[in-house]
Amino acid sequence: MVTKPDYLQFLELQEGVFSVMKFHTFDKEILKYLDEKNFKRVFEESTVSKTGKASWYEVIFETNQQFYIHLKLSERVEEESYWMHIYYKPEKRNELLFFTTQILKPFREKTNDQ
Repeated sequence: MVTKPDYLQFLELQEGVFSVMKFHTFDKEILKYLDEKNFKRVFEESTVSKTGKASWYEVIFETNQQFYIHLKLSERVEEESYWMHIYYKPEKRNELLFFTTQILKPFREKTNDQ
């Protein structure tokens, strides 16, 4: 079972319950790719090293379709990858399926399927 981030639980108080679509993990390039799509970052959890390099452990993007893409750094030490979940309203399911087909096309070969 997926634990919804606090940010989304707060939204649910105002907008009602969101459904979730779970994905396999994606390599670390997914974060850069989604940034390039100009989705709005609505939540971040990050750290900065002594050298000044920032690392993001968790990011939530909001899309124009009001989908919320939640990336969370995998706990596997041997690889840097992100778990991805998309939160959406059930009435937008068909739109979500089209969206995921289009937006994730470049990453079909890059998933870390288990």
